[in-house]
Amino acid sequence: MKNILIVSLILISIFANWSCKKKSNESSQATEKELIISELDSNYVLEDILALKTFEAIEKKFGKTNLKKDSLIAGPEGTTINVSILFPKNKEEVKLYWAEKEKFDLLKDVVINCDSTGYNGKWHSKSGLQAGQNLDKVLALNGKAFTISGFGWDYGGHIVSWEGGKLDNQRLTGRFSDYAQNKITDAAYQSISGDTEFNVSLEAIKKLNPVLTELRVFKK
Repeated sequence: MKNILIVSLILISIFANWSCKKKSNESSQATEKELIISELDSNYVLEDILALKTFEAIEKKFGKTNLKKDSLIAGPEGTTINVSILFPKNKEEVKLYWAEKEKFDLLKDVVINCDSTGYNGKWHSKSGLQAGQNLDKVLALNGKAFTISGFGWDYGGHIVSWEGGKLDNQRLTGRFSDYAQNKITDAAYQSISGDTEFNVSLEAIKKLNPVLTELRVFKK
């Protein structure tokens, strides 16, 4: 009977410690999320552009001189894509993708990008996502690990699923780039590359801590 009591007390202690650690981690993630969002400008929310829907509405809000109607940009595998650009060649540049491409009508996606130098603009999603954030920050906003495509090819680094995290069902996706590749070995990099899917909880991806270089907010 005494042995059973001791075992029970040990199990209760283990469960209590686990619960405390879980609550501590959740609290830490919530605090980091609040800090990220508090640093962002509420006047630069990508969903607000998407809500305008038409070229005319965007032009009216931001001004004709700030909107380039017809631009060709590079797509994957040598393709080109026809988009409009808000604030072209400016740190606040936003790419606009249309459902009716020839008419420049029915806005379906708004996209911000950055390169290895980072993102100096103010645009972000209402949930706090922004180009230039590293994996650690995106994890804090989602609240759990998610899935991306393998690196090293034209469709590499794309977010495949938020896996039921806080960013799920918020019309958000994006792409991570491997600018920090020199932080892991070639063998480790190869282990997270190619046309397959990986959970970002993998040690090689966590160590790489890739950068979100494309953020896309889309219409349902």
